[in-house]
Amino acid sequence: MEKQKEKRKVYPTQIAMRITEGRREKIKILASALHPIIPASTRNNSYSLQKIAKETRTKDFYKLQSNKQLTLEHYLVGVFRKYPRKPKIIVIKIVKEAAIWMANKHRELTPEMKGSIADAMAELGFSVRTELMNIEQPEFDKISIPSDDLGHFYNRLELHPLLTEDVKILFMQGHANDAVRRATELFEKFVKDNSNSPKLFGTNLMEHAFNENAPILKVNKFENDSDKKEQKGFKYLTMGVMGCIRNKFSHDDAEQIDFLEAFKLLCFISYLLEVAGKNYCDS
Repeated sequence: MEKQKEKRKVYPTQIAMRITEGRREKIKILASALHPIIPASTRNNSYSLQKIAKETRTKDFYKLQSNKQLTLEHYLVGVFRKYPRKPKIIVIKIVKEAAIWMANKHRELTPEMKGSIADAMAELGFSVRTELMNIEQPEFDKISIPSDDLGHFYNRLELHPLLTEDVKILFMQGHANDAVRRATELFEKFVKDNSNSPKLFGTNLMEHAFNENAPILKVNKFENDSDKKEQKGFKYLTMGVMGCIRNKFSHDDAEQIDFLEAFKLLCFISYLLEVAGKNYCDS
């Protein structure tokens, strides 16, 4: 028996895939392709990455990061590193369940979406194109889109450049909640990058970056008590965005808002981006 125990110790646990920098970049592309079709978590334990991880016995790799993209990347790296076959099983499962989830949200799981996922998996050595393309989505009523007036205002008001690409596409295609969620994610990333605070996120990031006693990002010349009060007020605005708006719409089971409300929130986030971007320097 002792000899058998010693023999087992000779063989170390093998990894399924060595995660090089190149493969990490390919996993990042896969995470981006999966990003629109799966929530990181939900409040009612419905379809989410967290639930998928639990059902596939890979929950050890599920750990909430500062945003959904990073949560997906962290999870996928763990799965690819340890398991030789589970990545394919998990991705197919995600797309199958996403077809139903997206139909319930009046969103189409397009061939382009499935193709992007298949391309990313192929780069990582997994062939899933046939399986993904054969996944059919239940019938559903197409989602409504914003009125022409709102679409016109979106173009005319010249919102912050960060809100003119994927956020605008989401809004124009009728995904009001997702547009607001994405806008808050971009605002958070903007503050993180410009304050050089890679380890902070959410309200803690805003409190740190816009702190009225030692601000990293100044919203004015910071010369007198009035400037300090303005800095403090702006800090609380940004903390509120993270604690209220971002937190609410990061859950994909949040009640759908109408386009006018979404548009107002996007205008507000655009204002925050513009003020934060001034970043007055000491003169």
